[in-house]
Amino acid sequence: MACEQYFSLRHFDIKQAFVQSDLDEFVFMRLPEGCGRLSGMIVKLNKSLYGLKQASRQWHSHLVRCLICLGFIQCLADTCVFRLIEEGRVVVTLAVHVDDIFSIGEEERCDQFGRDLNTMVPVKNLGDLRWYSGCFYERDWDAGSLKISQQTYAEELGMEFGVEYGKEIPLPVGLKLSEFDQDEEVVSWPFRELIGSLMWLATQTRPDIANANCVTFSTTEAEYVSLADVMKEVLFLRQVWHFMLPEAGMPCIPVFEDNQGAIQLAQNPISNSNSKHIDLRHHFIRELVGRKEISIFTWNQCINMLTSSRRHLTSEILSFIVLS
Repeated sequence: MACEQYFSLRHFDIKQAFVQSDLDEFVFMRLPEGCGRLSGMIVKLNKSLYGLKQASRQWHSHLVRCLICLGFIQCLADTCVFRLIEEGRVVVTLAVHVDDIFSIGEEERCDQFGRDLNTMVPVKNLGDLRWYSGCFYERDWDAGSLKISQQTYAEELGMEFGVEYGKEIPLPVGLKLSEFDQDEEVVSWPFRELIGSLMWLATQTRPDIANANCVTFSTTEAEYVSLADVMKEVLFLRQVWHFMLPEAGMPCIPVFEDNQGAIQLAQNPISNSNSKHIDLRHHFIRELVGRKEISIFTWNQCINMLTSSRRHLTSEILSFIVLS
């Protein structure tokens, strides 16, 4: 949205966020050693502390109250998104993640928001968004784009697992695997850490390394199930986008799909021996297409990189399009 509207994207950090909120429950604790004569005494907490199971919830509720006092409206589709309307238009949009706040709007108005919020909770204005949660953000104002990179994280990951100088393989399709039966080495190798690290990359900046989440019986079914997952995300983003830009309305969203069988399943209520076993929850696609909330196109289909075997060059081109 910031790139689309050529707005500033600012980053704010709340200092000691969890200790700012009051507790609704009675919580008692024993003071640790080092508190002088009070060491070992039982005290009642009035404010939340890091480590309490209700700390995150209490902080979020406290922040919501502060933002509402400043005139912000909370999004129903995503309770971490807020907007401020002045003179009939949205002037500031916020996205909140725990104790970090990202604001979209004119630079001076975003900075004014930071000063206003600082009267309620201690806020540090970090300026334009650059680093967050291991991701590097690079804004190109001329091109109207925002580049998100995890290069540093990926390089550190390669060094940690000893593959920084490994041979590059474009795709695992056709890769010959050999049997490995040395159980002791398998046990000592940190597979769980590696898989978790790769999952973090896949969910943030590298969707091209993701894997399938269920087993299907045909390419058509695989595409249809994937299409249903895409529809759920599109509906959510559609509601959030409408909240942030009410004047944009609720237009019909184009979704790209190249499998003719999946398109026919989505557009026609047909059932045969190859499709009647598909879970009913995936068929809500037909309702969306029927209500003209979603339209399906076949050109510019980049998802081929995840569903079919392609040559090395084609895969690189598709990866570039998706990741750009």
